Amino acid sequence: MAGHARNSPSDSKRWITCPGALNRCKKLGLDKDDRKVNPAADEGTAAHLIRELALSVGLDAHDFVGTEVKVNGVIYLCDDDMADALQPGIDRIREFPGEMIIESRVDITHITGLNDHGEPQKGTLDCAVIPGPDQGDEAVQSDLKYGKGIPVEAVGNTQQIIYFDALWEQIKDTHPHIKRVRIIIDQPRNGRGGGEWVISIDELRKKAAEIRERAKLTFDPNAPCIPSKDGCTWCPAAKMEGACPEYEAWALEFAGIEFENLDEYEDFGVEITFPDVEGLTTARKKAIYDHLSLARQFLTRVEASVAADVRTGDGEKYGLKIVAGRRSNRKHADEEQSEAWLKKYGFKDDQIITKKLKTPAMLDKIVGKGKFPRDFVVGGEPTPSIVSIEDARPALLVTSDFENLDEDFGDFDD
Repeated sequence: MAGHARNSPSDSKRWITCPGALNRCKKLGLDKDDRKVNPAADEGTAAHLIRELALSVGLDAHDFVGTEVKVNGVIYLCDDDMADALQPGIDRIREFPGEMIIESRVDITHITGLNDHGEPQKGTLDCAVIPGPDQGDEAVQSDLKYGKGIPVEAVGNTQQIIYFDALWEQIKDTHPHIKRVRIIIDQPRNGRGGGEWVISIDELRKKAAEIRERAKLTFDPNAPCIPSKDGCTWCPAAKMEGACPEYEAWALEFAGIEFENLDEYEDFGVEITFPDVEGLTTARKKAIYDHLSLARQFLTRVEASVAADVRTGDGEKYGLKIVAGRRSNRKHADEEQSEAWLKKYGFKDDQIITKKLKTPAMLDKIVGKGKFPRDFVVGGEPTPSIVSIEDARPALLVTSDFENLDEDFGDFDD
């Protein structure tokens, strides 16, 4: 995509951890690989457009059900599932007072440097809410991650740090009352992704300065390639055999992990990492495959042990806690019953029905919050999730009912 920066914020985990990655990929002609048409990414683009439209005109995602969005020649339909996924994030943004900035281009050159043509670089932030002096001192920045695959955390998110620092350059003189920002990652289709992170402006600017120094290293033609989980996950060089000897040497260490020494990994900076499957040779994959049963049993027991500690309130030693996760979507227990009640009190079809009866969340805005009978609604309760202890959401009491947590961790009985 032509609009992407050389040191793209969305790719920042790669170039921050591996300063030589961009040069290596460009030299090998691999820098265009991550620009290929990707159906999952294109579906995300379509979802972003629906969210942008809803926020821009003050409508809900369900008002766009049936809308077709064309991305890279393919039509993506906004159906009920897409609308259900988008609406909670839209509602969350609307909770914050202030001026809403939607899909805004910001200059990131002060962090990333000029592009290969010597031109300024820009990026697009999804949505921000900037309060006035009488509306508080906390700005909000929300980013939609529509993908189902890899969970994306809000805490320490370098992409969002870059975007807000760029936005702050634009508004700092007119909004000196703002002291902190709430970073929200809205990842509705991944139960372990998303979250909220509150950071002071001073701390965010320090982190942005650190990222700026890492960006400078990428322009050094002799910058080293330093393999890591964050750096190699999406790097095309890690997916082509022979393209990155550093990655292959690092991946080979997987077979020689000494579990007895891992209790010292925090003190000595040893990172427990695993290679990308596409980057493994046949021989390496066979060696791992032959030990899958033992590896699964061991990892499942480790996961169960950590989860048990967190459940009983002993998660701080791991840097983990349990919070109220994403709420399940509220639905009508009986649509005919709900419709009859609404019509009894004089609500018209165009107020309560799109192409089907509006959801309870949408009806709250019409009927009044809390007035619609709770007996008519099922769902809407948050599912407990284990997240970083720095996540802005409050920890749940360990006496809470954690029956649904098993969905996150699977069966630990074996």
